[in-house]
Amino acid sequence: MARRLWLATTFALMVAAAACTQATDVPSATTAPPTSPSATSPRSTPTPTRVATEAPVVAAAGDIACEPSGGTKQTTCQDRALSDAILADKAIGTVLTLGDQQYDDGALSKYLDSYDRTWGRLKDVTRPVPGNHEYKTSDAAGYFDYFGDAAGERDKGYYSFDVGDWHFVALNSERDTDRDGNQVAWLKADLGSNPKKCVAAYWHRPRWSSGVEHGDSTTVAPFVEALYEADADLILAGHEHNYERFYPLDPSGRRDDARGIVQIVSGAGGKSHYDVSGRETTATKDDTTYGYTRMVLHAGSAQISYVPVVGTYRDSSTLTCH
Repeated sequence: MARRLWLATTFALMVAAAACTQATDVPSATTAPPTSPSATSPRSTPTPTRVATEAPVVAAAGDIACEPSGGTKQTTCQDRALSDAILADKAIGTVLTLGDQQYDDGALSKYLDSYDRTWGRLKDVTRPVPGNHEYKTSDAAGYFDYFGDAAGERDKGYYSFDVGDWHFVALNSERDTDRDGNQVAWLKADLGSNPKKCVAAYWHRPRWSSGVEHGDSTTVAPFVEALYEADADLILAGHEHNYERFYPLDPSGRRDDARGIVQIVSGAGGKSHYDVSGRETTATKDDTTYGYTRMVLHAGSAQISYVPVVGTYRDSSTLTCH
């Protein structure tokens, strides 16, 4: 009897030990089994600082770097202050420069001695367009030499790209602006093949401006006509050294809240200020503050603000795409 009881007890202990060993070999339902890195199961990487769902942020300004003077920048220029502010805003991933990046003639030596020391720190994320001062050097050679492929083809100076859910078109307001010219034909083809709902274009000379130095630029009217037909949403320009945001306008300059394009003049990038008077179609204006236009791009809209760097004027608005 005692021997039978000893055998039963020993058997029970062996069964229990086997069950315990089996349980520790089976992964739980909430814990995945470990895997070694391979071509089909790559090693995990840390989460990036900027998540894919974050809305892209774009900064824009024109009329930027003063003429070097004996190797030293003019002290009145605010291009360093602006570039410092943009560099400090870590959310900004793209910078649009709206022409006249380097005064007075855009020579490469001046780019290297002036612009490169300030806004040049943003060169890797900059998408430029040429201004009239760039073309004071033959064929804007200094501009194209400095920016390289980022400036587009040397004999054109126009190109397009996407940022998030937005399509951007960079145009050359200084050359080939006729309705039947190559640039407008390219623009229409580019817009026709664009699948993005939200479209912005930028160049140097504003179609509309109440600035007292230059005013309206009729030469770029064919750009606006093509953009309006394609239901574009936003135009950015410089040339006037001030800030002016217009209500949505049709190509004739009439307010059109249904299909009109919002134009923003953002030419207070550092060089100097020009007076701006305002008109009936002006939503807001300023000629006292150096700053840049900041755009937070969403699918179907943008939050747009004017960020003061030297001065106190601010502006903010929401643009809904057509």
